[in-house]
Amino acid sequence: MSLAEDVRRYVSEDEVVEICRDLVRAPSENPPGNEEAVAKVAANWLGTLDLGCEFVTPLPGRVSTLSQWGSGERALLFNGHYDVVPALDVDQWPHPPFAGVVEDGKLYGRGSVDMKAGIAACLAAVSALQRSGFEPGGRLLMHFVADEEALGTHGAKYLVENGYCEGVTEAIVGEPSEMHLVTSERGAVWLKIITEGRSAHGSTPQLGVNAIEHMARVVEAVSGMRFKGKLHEVLGAPTVNVGTITGGSKVNMVADHCEIEIDRRTIPGETSDEVMAEFDELLRRFDFDVRAELIDGAEASETPPGSSVVALLTEARDAFGVDASEIGYSGATDARFLINQGGIPTVVCGPGNLLQAHTTGEHIRIAELVEAARVYAYTFARFLGWSEGDSL
Repeated sequence: MSLAEDVRRYVSEDEVVEICRDLVRAPSENPPGNEEAVAKVAANWLGTLDLGCEFVTPLPGRVSTLSQWGSGERALLFNGHYDVVPALDVDQWPHPPFAGVVEDGKLYGRGSVDMKAGIAACLAAVSALQRSGFEPGGRLLMHFVADEEALGTHGAKYLVENGYCEGVTEAIVGEPSEMHLVTSERGAVWLKIITEGRSAHGSTPQLGVNAIEHMARVVEAVSGMRFKGKLHEVLGAPTVNVGTITGGSKVNMVADHCEIEIDRRTIPGETSDEVMAEFDELLRRFDFDVRAELIDGAEASETPPGSSVVALLTEARDAFGVDASEIGYSGATDARFLINQGGIPTVVCGPGNLLQAHTTGEHIRIAELVEAARVYAYTFARFLGWSEGDSL
């Protein structure tokens, strides 16, 4: 039989659904941020695979799980994150958000798409290969991490900065992409712009300086920003959005302070320093008290063409008739740490539609879970030494 036929034989729908349900039923909302319960669930499943694991806990409750299958020089890393955004408007969900209800071919729950489905598919893929008797000729590293939803400081970033990714040859991040291959993703620069004025009584506004009126001019200028000469072939042009505004203290007072927060999405090659310089230049045109301050940022990232993991994932998708192409990501993932700080060629490829992430009624189709487990099992086998003519 072919590798694809063998994989179809050994991947278990019941198993991957059970793993995903167990993971969803362990709440891991961020904020506040505590992955301990779900990390124990994953550790139990790793135990059924006779695989040990290490918990890395940079702060109390902020748990990442590290495990390895096989040995050898070549090492493929699978990265997935435990944490999920809060489940709001619970009464509007079709099912309780942490019940893991399966209905009409779908598994419902917060984190089912983003991204416990990817972790479940990875574990089910390893289980299938073990049942087949396949012996890995290299290492599969599994990093199930904390804190991705809050920019990864206590998860993937911590692991990269502290040497836990050394020796990794290439990596897969299982974020939802409908199994498209994501080799480039935008970054983000979050900044604040502040205007200062002078307070006065609302009945004598001519005696004050209105910071809100000044900010109105700033908002108009920011919204009109254009990024000439900046264009990525997959990601397109950078974008800018004014997300929040606060100002003034009472309706009958001239506002002496106003702030806006801005989300500036970047493309590979742009840095936070360059973006801040761009805003400083914009603000110099105004003749009132205004300044910009950096809040936070996430670098854009891009994997160079020709990486073997791209070719293997493409081969795996073709083997199972997965209709998917190479795309870019408008948001940022933990892949940026692996690529930019770790120097590891990395592809985002995972089950589920990103539009389902963070929604009320979040769910993953069972067929997508199975499809992802098959693609991962095929890719892991090929990376870890299976070649044409071998059998599992």
